[in-house]
Amino acid sequence: MKIIQVLILMLLCLDFQSVNANSTYDWGDTLYVWAKSGLNMREGPGTDFPKMKKLEYGEKVQVIDDYLRSTPLSLTILRKNKRHNQFKLKGHWVRVKIGSREGYVFDGYLSRLPAMEIRQTNDGHVFEHFNEYAKREFGIDSTALNADSIKNYRERYIYKNGMEWKDPQSECYFASLDLGKISFNEAYLIFEKMTSFEDHAKYFKPSDLAFNEPGEPIEYEYFQTTVEKEKSGFYKLQFDTDFFGMTLQYVDGKFIISEWGCC
Repeated sequence: MKIIQVLILMLLCLDFQSVNANSTYDWGDTLYVWAKSGLNMREGPGTDFPKMKKLEYGEKVQVIDDYLRSTPLSLTILRKNKRHNQFKLKGHWVRVKIGSREGYVFDGYLSRLPAMEIRQTNDGHVFEHFNEYAKREFGIDSTALNADSIKNYRERYIYKNGMEWKDPQSECYFASLDLGKISFNEAYLIFEKMTSFEDHAKYFKPSDLAFNEPGEPIEYEYFQTTVEKEKSGFYKLQFDTDFFGMTLQYVDGKFIISEWGCC
């Protein structure tokens, strides 16, 4: 009997670890909606359950269930084609509370981090720059840097939550954002807002017009999205054009977003 109990406990622990592979929140935590089109809250953990309400971008919910009772869900973001590999966002149905209502939502588009602001333009909308967002939400750790540590950088910020932005002085633009030990899903949500990765990969072709941050149209002569599965088990995501590119990658135990531009 004791052997059976030990085996059951081991299986539960393994299940808990697998469920938590991309999750960094706990029971009682507040999470924010990062899905641009919102998230459906349902009566049960599955798409076959009735919808209760739609959670809007930026809304916050409270987790009221633990992982062992959550149901896994894998959402296909990009299907494999000639331009890129398949990319799936893995997560779980988690029970949450908003106001007096309780229900289930997909946690792949939930984050402990407040959502970045959407700025409306005449041509649609863009998201604020990450530095502007991080300074407002987290603040700058003024004790972490000194004159020697910033002399070789055009810009360098260490935020109070441990994230770091670096733009070294060089002939060409090459900046990096150290996101620290957050989950892959949270890192992806930041990367997606900085690149509009899903919209570009799904809807645009290399000859299409896209819009830069001020909302002015630019034509990409070269356009590519890349999806790779690495030894770490996480995806490496890359977005390239003639003028700039960005990569999300897991390096030395943390997620890094690299950004570069033409000279």
